[in-house]
Amino acid sequence: MMKNITKIILSLGLIFLSAGLVLYIISSNLWMYALVPGVVGLILLGYWIFINRSFVKDFFVQPATIYRGNAFLLAIIVVLIVGFLNAILYRHYLRWDLTEQKLFSLSDSTLKELDHLEKLIEEKKKAGEKDPFEVIAFVNSEAPQKRDVEELLEEYAYYAKGFKYRVVDPDKNPTLAEKYKVKSYNIAVVRFGSKTIQVRDINENNLTNGIIKVTRAGTVKICFVAGHGEVDLTGQDQRRSMTEAKKALDAQGFKVKTIHLASYEKIEDLKKDCNVVVVAGPQGPLLESELKLLDEYLNTGGKAMFMLDPNAPTRLGSVLQKWGIQVDDTYVVDLNALSQVIGSGPVTPLGVQYDRFHEITKGFQYMTFFPLARSLSKTSKTPEKVSVTELVKTGGSAWADFDFVEELQKDKPHFTPGRDRKGPITLAMAAEGNPAGTPKGTTETKTRIVVVGDSDFATDNYFSSEVEGKSVVQPNGDLFLNMVNWLAEQKDLISIRPKERKAAQIILPATGERTVSVLTLFVMPLLVAAGGLVAWIRKRYL
Repeated sequence: MMKNITKIILSLGLIFLSAGLVLYIISSNLWMYALVPGVVGLILLGYWIFINRSFVKDFFVQPATIYRGNAFLLAIIVVLIVGFLNAILYRHYLRWDLTEQKLFSLSDSTLKELDHLEKLIEEKKKAGEKDPFEVIAFVNSEAPQKRDVEELLEEYAYYAKGFKYRVVDPDKNPTLAEKYKVKSYNIAVVRFGSKTIQVRDINENNLTNGIIKVTRAGTVKICFVAGHGEVDLTGQDQRRSMTEAKKALDAQGFKVKTIHLASYEKIEDLKKDCNVVVVAGPQGPLLESELKLLDEYLNTGGKAMFMLDPNAPTRLGSVLQKWGIQVDDTYVVDLNALSQVIGSGPVTPLGVQYDRFHEITKGFQYMTFFPLARSLSKTSKTPEKVSVTELVKTGGSAWADFDFVEELQKDKPHFTPGRDRKGPITLAMAAEGNPAGTPKGTTETKTRIVVVGDSDFATDNYFSSEVEGKSVVQPNGDLFLNMVNWLAEQKDLISIRPKERKAAQIILPATGERTVSVLTLFVMPLLVAAGGLVAWIRKRYL
């Protein structure tokens, strides 16, 4: 009878103790509920040990028990070592992307933005804010993309200390969704301090743009000049519209607007309204007052981009000559093989050579297209305190044709020795510094200028393209954004934007296919059969 009672006490003790552990494992918030069965279980087990103390004593001095105890102790030590290593790796883990195209790595622009974000977070914490930054991703917990979102946010947190994130189901957390006015799935709320924004369609590109927007203290204003036949920011003609470029600039947190230079009487008003001035493809001449305004704007530390098409009488050449940039009265002809294949013809030169050291083109390795472009060159004498860089050049198959229109009317364009200039031909240039003769004290920051011998390269036709239903920025768009970011002094954004994944293919020659067939169909089966035969002979006769 007593023996049955002790068994019941032991069983109840184990049951109560197990129930307490299960409740605590399910949720640490249930520890109060786990404490009661846990304590009851320990009391019952203690009582069982007390009434069976002689049995327990004899059990632990047996050789078999000692052997099992040593084995159990060794197992506990191994578990502790593995747990310790896991804890270290959890806090200080490393990631490697072994794919050729770095499919699972963040782009350079994202990494630079995260480096900038980490510094801002540290500054906020030093100022007394506990959690200055957080990303809350609202995703359906049953949706397949939930894991993709978690992996993306985990990678962001890996590269930026202080990057906190949560993945929340809005159906299960309606109060939080209502707080941030989230009405649908796949939306991230990015919070920095008291400022919050929503990011739709959570992916690397959109999330990085959201971080850029929420962390910028002020708004950088990009002003596109109008009134002289410039490219339209909201037009429907993809050949003369820059709607995609405007969308990309908006996504990066810039404020884009159109201005008329003739409406400004004072240079201070222009500098107040615009951080960067863009003159994109004017087809007519600028007024004398407008040229004077631009000249004064540049002489006082202004930032401007000029996209000048050939055969357009803009009168801007004299303004740019002061900065060491010569706008040639030419058409660039390029007899490269690719232009012939895609049907763009010889008047669409390819940009294939890039300055390796300038911030705009450093690391840029993609071909760019410049339909109907004019050549640029350095002036015979570079102004003092001004650095001029040839950013983009064609290959050797191109030339700068000074008589293109006349040759086109008669026959076809051709290279004229002694008259035309042989490639590589410069298509884009940058200048930075203070011109000689600038009044002292008038330039707080260095003037920055970008000149491109074409405006079509940044229009909708060449800026982006549709890939699987999504608008993907092409190399032309990358180059344009890099130029604007450099002018706006947004160094942390100068890089290549995230690219789409490309399918990896193995193309074997005919001999390679035959080799693979012979190996898989004959050689490998014969080797297996031979190995089996050798094993049978050894076992049978040796």
